[in-house]
Amino acid sequence: MVSVVAFTIKHLRPPLLPPFPIISAFNEVNIRTYVTAESKPGIYFIDIRADKLLSLRLARLITGLNYQHGNIERKRNWYSLNAEKYLLSISSSPQSRVQSKINLDKWLTERYCVTYIRRIICTDTRFIILNGNLTT
Repeated sequence: MVSVVAFTIKHLRPPLLPPFPIISAFNEVNIRTYVTAESKPGIYFIDIRADKLLSLRLARLITGLNYQHGNIERKRNWYSLNAEKYLLSISSSPQSRVQSKINLDKWLTERYCVTYIRRIICTDTRFIILNGNLTT
């Protein structure tokens, strides 16, 4: 399974420090697939784009992930990515909040660890799942 995930990061910061507006908020679009390595579920990023150069350089340095620049435009329930090799437009129509997650919801959203050579980064972010339609 391959997923296209678009989101906006706000107030990103290291522990015990305040957010720094120039790098703490940015749009990201990634194309990913879900993998298992050594019996641990994870995410393999096929392509990962961010719209702020300083933020993506810092993300590359801290995570080791291959962030690339993309021109990302965001409006309510809509993202547009203009990358060097492709254009992508994503819109969603959230209709209602899901009260309980099914196994597919958990499998798609609860992979909190990104593992790569000599580093492990985990987050404990809770996702809100919405019922709706997605068009690309």
